[in-house]
Amino acid sequence: MFNAQLSDRRNRFFEQLHQEFLFLTGYGTYAYINSYDANRLYEAYLEKQALTNADFGVDKQINFIRDFIKSR
Repeated sequence: MFNAQLSDRRNRFFEQLHQEFLFLTGYGTYAYINSYDANRLYEAYLEKQALTNADFGVDKQINFIRDFIKSR
């Protein structure tokens, strides 16, 4: 996969993460977690994808993020 595609995928994850925090809590991502934890969450998302050998769509990405937010 090209670096531009990886960068785009990463950016979309962080945008979705911020939107879900706003939607569920009324505050942005960094009101609840720091940048290090946000990066770890992205890495965990990639690991989950690799374990299932699946390219998660937007719905699964949203569910992954919401499960994380609700667990806090």
